[in-house]
Amino acid sequence: QMATTGRYYFLSRPRRFGKSLLLSTLEAYLSGKKELFRGLAIEKLEHKWEEHPILHLDLNTAKYDAMDSLNHVLDDSLKKWEEIYGTFPTEVTFALRFKGIVERAYEKTGHRVVILVDEYDTPLLEAYTRGYWDEMIATCRQIFHNAFKQNDYYSRAIITGVARISKNSLFSDLNNLEVDTVTCDAYADCFGFTEQEVMDALKCQNLDKMRDVKDLYDGFIFGKQKDMYNPWSICNYIRQGELISYWTNTSSNKLIGDIIRKHPVGRKYEIEQLMSGEKVHKEINENITFQYLDGDENSLWSLLLSVGYIKAENVVHKVDTIECDVSVTNKEVMAMFRTEILEM
Repeated sequence: QMATTGRYYFLSRPRRFGKSLLLSTLEAYLSGKKELFRGLAIEKLEHKWEEHPILHLDLNTAKYDAMDSLNHVLDDSLKKWEEIYGTFPTEVTFALRFKGIVERAYEKTGHRVVILVDEYDTPLLEAYTRGYWDEMIATCRQIFHNAFKQNDYYSRAIITGVARISKNSLFSDLNNLEVDTVTCDAYADCFGFTEQEVMDALKCQNLDKMRDVKDLYDGFIFGKQKDMYNPWSICNYIRQGELISYWTNTSSNKLIGDIIRKHPVGRKYEIEQLMSGEKVHKEINENITFQYLDGDENSLWSLLLSVGYIKAENVVHKVDTIECDVSVTNKEVMAMFRTEILEM
């Protein structure tokens, strides 16, 4: 569906839910590597197997502890592509280099370019917590505004991330951007494991053990797809056989901690409600505007939802917001809430 409909996609899911795996699969598929898909459904569905030039930018490969970190990642990727497609002396900025590469890739291959950007928000989230947001967003704008201006050289662009940052921040040139977040239906079962997949993988005969697995690792809701299990935790449980927290220990919660600390005291009661296992009724704008993050109540709930710490039920879609009941996703997340967040 992604290869035949639309041109620009943004897919938002929590970390460790298979976004990078999806992009590497798409890279192989859109590169025409038919042999890798023998025996799979796509072998019968696809008849052209066109070999598109792929520009795959993975922004989750570095620690962005300084502004130069992003420059190094971008320069490294651009140099690799320039070795293949060439360069031009006047292309001195990241934006001009990117633009030139795209044009020459099309001219050299005769096929339009596919751009894959993985974890686009990683440097932005790091920059915000470390205090150089303005410099980072300026560099990212330079790349994204020029990279995704619509023209005849592109086939499609697929962008993944955790947070849905305000369109005006980066993607204002993409008028036809198709957005799929945790509350959308289009690709709801493409990330994470369904309950049947988990039962098949575990071959679980012990109902009590299955109930424990469900309590710890289930609970994610994507669109109307309920009972989605955390793939990172399930894979680790299969390997190790211990019912412990795996996923919540894989990333820093500093950003969320900072926002909770700045949350109005009177509203912290809602956080306590969540830790008591209760639901809280909220109206949430899934766009995050970092310029107004401090003291912005919506940013807290939007981030908690996008990173998977809370789930949304009884969702009603409005013009710019969703109205829903939110609660803590599962026992694995609740354990984190009752230690780290209570301490915050």
